[in-house]
Amino acid sequence: MRWVLTALYAFGIFRCMEHLERIWPSSAALKADLDAVKGADVPYQTVAAWKRRGRVPAEYDLDLIEAAKRRGETLTLEDLALARRSQTSRGRE
Repeated sequence: MRWVLTALYAFGIFRCMEHLERIWPSSAALKADLDAVKGADVPYQTVAAWKRRGRVPAEYDLDLIEAAKRRGETLTLEDLALARRSQTSRGRE
C-alpha cells in the first residue's frame, strides 16, 4: 500500500510540475511572468526552489493562474489543488 501511495504522490507532483513546465519552459520565464503579474521582483532562487521541491506555495496560486492566462494557457485552482492534495496524501502514509 505504501508503494501505491508513494507512486500516486509522485505522479501528482509530476503532473503539476509537467503542466507548469509546459507553460513556462524555464524558471527564468516563470520568474519574469510572475514579476509582471505581481509588479514586484520574485527572486530567481525562490522560483528555482519550487522546481526542486516540486511544489509552489499556495499564496502564488492566483498569480500563477493570471500569468498563465497572459500566455494564453489554462491553469486552474482545481489543477493546483489536486496537485497539492496528492502531495499532502504522502503525509498520511
